[in-house]
Amino acid sequence: MANSFQKHKRSDRVKWIIIFVLVFALIAGFAGMAVILNREVKTYDLTSLSYEIGGLDAEGAEEEANTAIRTKDFQSVDGLTVSVSDDMTVTYQLFFYDADKEFLSASDELVIDFDGTIPEGAEYVKVLITPIEDEDGVTFTEIAGYAGQITVTLDR
Repeated sequence: MANSFQKHKRSDRVKWIIIFVLVFALIAGFAGMAVILNREVKTYDLTSLSYEIGGLDAEGAEEEANTAIRTKDFQSVDGLTVSVSDDMTVTYQLFFYDADKEFLSASDELVIDFDGTIPEGAEYVKVLITPIEDEDGVTFTEIAGYAGQITVTLDR
């Protein structure tokens, strides 16, 4: 009887060890896949949540203004592309900054896709979107409509 009990106990241990090894292998497999997938260059588009009401002056400094919207944060220039919708009612400008976030230069006001020419030494960009006709100034509810007219894509 004792011999039968020991065999049963031993087979339970073997089952738990096998289950543990399988669970560990499954977790390791998921972790490995996550690392592999994370290595791929991924892009993302700025959304309307990336913008706030305000302007940028000729030296790239933020200024209080309700005539435009600008990106809230500095964005890396890696993979920067900008495409515009066919029915645009805005212009946009790109303001470029160096690694210390010091202003370098700004593009002209654009109504076409960005040609991809980034100034030498530029590490960051801010986007300024200005409505062509908006007599009462930009309101919070209009940010999504204006931001949605251009698609800014960046590498992650």
